[in-house]
Amino acid sequence: LELSTLMPNHVLEVLSHIPASRLMAGSDLPENTEVEFAKILGLDIGHDVKRSILSETALRLFGGGA
Repeated sequence: LELSTLMPNHVLEVLSHIPASRLMAGSDLPENTEVEFAKILGLDIGHDVKRSILSETALRLFGGGA
């Protein structure tokens, strides 16, 4: 599930039902990428959850990384 259309409180609601390993930050506009990442970084969630949403899910889905 890509999270860019959700407000931060809705991201927290989604996290209560769907594991972070199934969530990914993204944007349909390059100009919004910083805002979308800041939205996730500003949430009161664990660093491992943020890392999963901001990088690990995409790496697993699209390939890459170690």
